[in-house]
Amino acid sequence: MNTVLCPQCGVENSDPEGTRSSDAFCVACDYPLFFARGVVARGSTDTDLARERLPGVAGVARRAWIPCPDCGELNPRDATNCLRCGAILAVPEPEPVQAPQGNVIIREVLVHGDVRRRWPWFILGLFVGSALTVATAFIAGGIG
Repeated sequence: MNTVLCPQCGVENSDPEGTRSSDAFCVACDYPLFFARGVVARGSTDTDLARERLPGVAGVARRAWIPCPDCGELNPRDATNCLRCGAILAVPEPEPVQAPQGNVIIREVLVHGDVRRRWPWFILGLFVGSALTVATAFIAGGIG
């Protein structure tokens, strides 16, 4: 014998056939019970295997899982064996890569002359080159 909980008033109604028909109504409020769901036994949510509903996500999904390398079953992150085939899920962590140790080569760089003395000559060369370009343009008749 199945029981159906009325969604409107909460009274338990009996459904002897186990099928909802169009003539099944609540005995207290006359609500049509063919729209109502049967009593669903809910699991405990206090275990580590409980799934959680995330805001903005339709349905219930597990957030932390790893696939089995043999069968592809999704398992909890803290599981050591696959829930379906029993394969070992613990993947050995790779050894840390050590930086290669090489020889350090120090080369001496010799600077000939003082670099600070070259700047005035460089700027003077720019001014002379600019003046020659402008003078050539005047003589050729390009400017003016």
